[in-house]
Amino acid sequence: MASAEPKMIRVDDNTAIEEGKVQTGIKINGKYFTAETLRALVDELEGRSQSSIKSSLTVSEGLVPERPNCLIEYFERWQHTRDAPPMASAATVAWSILGSFIGMLVLSALHYRLVVPRSAYVFIVGSFGAQSVLLFAAPTAPLSQPWNCVVGNLVSAFGGVAAWQAIGEGAGLPCLASAVAVPFAIVLMHATNSLHPPGGATALIAVLDPKIHEVGFMYILFPAVLASIVHVLVALLWNNISSDVRRNYPATWKPFS
Repeated sequence: MASAEPKMIRVDDNTAIEEGKVQTGIKINGKYFTAETLRALVDELEGRSQSSIKSSLTVSEGLVPERPNCLIEYFERWQHTRDAPPMASAATVAWSILGSFIGMLVLSALHYRLVVPRSAYVFIVGSFGAQSVLLFAAPTAPLSQPWNCVVGNLVSAFGGVAAWQAIGEGAGLPCLASAVAVPFAIVLMHATNSLHPPGGATALIAVLDPKIHEVGFMYILFPAVLASIVHVLVALLWNNISSDVRRNYPATWKPFS
């Protein structure tokens, strides 16, 4: 007499086990794992090398991956993480060149024809060359926006003059004044959400240029604020003539989000 076929218990669409051999287990992603299956998996892991186990198990399972040598890890950070930006088109370069030329021409004309002959002040310093690159070659960049240009230069001029008067002239330590002026400007720019790279130069010039020492805190007005406003107006007029939406200026008028 043929023996009866064992009764099978269906676990899922792909798995069925014999009645009487049901074991405690868990179901993961629709697949049933019995205690026997889990033990086999553990035996397989134990057969690997220690380094292989550490790399395959997660922190949540109680093992932290071995950290690499700190010196090697440091130099690995020097590796690039993205490709270089694409080359600018000829039209983009032309618009940037002409815009920068017009902006520098306006500031220089005001400096030599109006401000210098009639006062002890200046209307253009080296940092406006850097500002010109931002306004006309990268008008949509966050650091090129009107608030950054005007307020960034304002607080940086204050930081530079304050550093010179307190440390350079007051304490007789011009080298220390130079070292303090730029970080102080960075703090002020962060505090006003007006980070603007040319501001670092604006602060340093206030320490290095004897002519700026004579005008003192008026350097904030001439040229930091007034010239920045004029420069932004030129960028506003020029960049928006182009039909290229990537030159639309400004990207924002808002100082804070």
